[in-house]
Parts: sequence; structure tokens; C-alpha cells
Amino acid sequence: MPLDLSSPVVVNSVWYWHHQSRTRKPTQLTLQAESFECFDLRIARSEIRRIELGNSKEADRLVVTMFFDHPLNFASTEFRKRTDHITLTVDPPTALLLRSYVKQTPPVKNRLVSDISQR
Repeated sequence: MPLDLSSPVVVNSVWYWHHQSRTRKPTQLTLQAESFECFDLRIARSEIRRIELGNSKEADRLVVTMFFDHPLNFASTEFRKRTDHITLTVDPPTALLLRSYVKQTPPVKNRLVSDISQR
């Protein structure tokens, strides 16, 4: 079933690794039809090249790495750098939601959703 993106979908069950404090911190994703927001940075949906799903050290979480078409400027965020990917920890329902979101992205280039555990 396709995601209904007629209004933004806010996802709160998302964490990232904060390197300076060596702790996991919560963040929020806002999924929209044309873009998504992460760390108060709006990213065009077409910028997502692929996502990779992997196991987390925590039994009830998955690691999701989102790869972008080119390095994006996260300098004003907690990442404090330009990067072509971000790695987040999510619960299984959020991983499935993100997977559907990427699969539904209108084709601009060859988009992939891969699962690290199946490599």
C-alpha cells in the first residue's frame, strides 16, 4: 500500500550517534511528498540514492544508512560536516516506513534499497 504523503509524516523513533558526547541522541524525520527534513535540513526526496538496512547492537532497533547523490552540507547540524550519507538507528516499523518512502520516490536515477544482511 502506498504511503499517503498528502500531509507530512513525522517520525520520532529515530536516533543518531553523537560522536562528541559518545551517546545516542533522538532526532525527528519529517517525510513529505517532495522532500524530507532531518536535523532541520530540508533535503529533496530525489537526492536519496539508496538506503541500507543493517542490524543494531540493540535487539529492537535497526541501522538505516541513507546515501545521497552528492555530499550535502550538514555543517550547521550535529554532524558538522558535508557528507553523502547519514546513519540513523530506528525501530523496525520506521525502517519499513523509510523503505517504502524510498521505493515510492519518483524515478530520477536508478534508485536502490538494499539490505546489508542479504549481501
